[in-house]
Amino acid sequence: MTFKYFLKFVLLPLVVIAAVIFLIFNQPIIRYFSFDRIFDKLVAHRGEAVATDYADQIIQMGAEAEEPLIRRYQNSTKLQDKYYALYLLGRIGGGKGAPVILEALRHESPSVRWGAVRGLKYMMKPEYVSAVKPLLGDPVREVRYDAAATLGRANSPESLRALYELAGRERDSYVWFRAWLSLRYLMPVDGPVVEKIRYNKSMQQIPAEEVNIEAGYTYFFVKIRQGDADIPVNVPRKVYADVKIGDRLVKPAESEDFQIRPAETK
Repeated sequence: MTFKYFLKFVLLPLVVIAAVIFLIFNQPIIRYFSFDRIFDKLVAHRGEAVATDYADQIIQMGAEAEEPLIRRYQNSTKLQDKYYALYLLGRIGGGKGAPVILEALRHESPSVRWGAVRGLKYMMKPEYVSAVKPLLGDPVREVRYDAAATLGRANSPESLRALYELAGRERDSYVWFRAWLSLRYLMPVDGPVVEKIRYNKSMQQIPAEEVNIEAGYTYFFVKIRQGDADIPVNVPRKVYADVKIGDRLVKPAESEDFQIRPAETK
């Protein structure tokens, strides 16, 4: 009886107290056990504003969430789980996630490819461009759109060529304009404006004298003389409105800080 009393009223409480103290001072353990609960809530509330809060909680776990996310991607049969696992791995940006994401770019499911390319955007490097380029021809527009956005995070000749090629062949204005936005950010600009062009939502050029009644769907471009070539550049509405033919338009690479230098300025 004495030994049982000792176990029940002395040793067991000490073990419980020790476990509680260990958990209190070991936050990674607490986060590990809370991961599944938070992730499941994220998936259950996808599309709702509260889902952002759950995603942020996982992102704040940092490297501690990488292994659970990889396991969820590899073991779950639910495409939504795989999508969010890949996207969050990219948002965390750790070294363990990159190989998983790069492999998932070739997955047979569009949802998985989409999650992978969206996640990769947050950890994009020039050496990943060749892995992303095939998705510019993906049959799913959302995948093509985010592939163009992801390439816009890698400043390299290969990414610029790929985006120019996409802009030249794409017939979906949603994806087409995303390619031009990426090019707008990446490419340096320095030259006189030789032409101003507007396109409507069908990517048709609007005559200079015509008022586009669908103003919200107008895309604004200028052509810049650089060397012997006239280079098309997508510009914000205000830049288009303010710049004049003959003005010099200047912008560094990886920026949208357009500077207008009047024609008379040397």
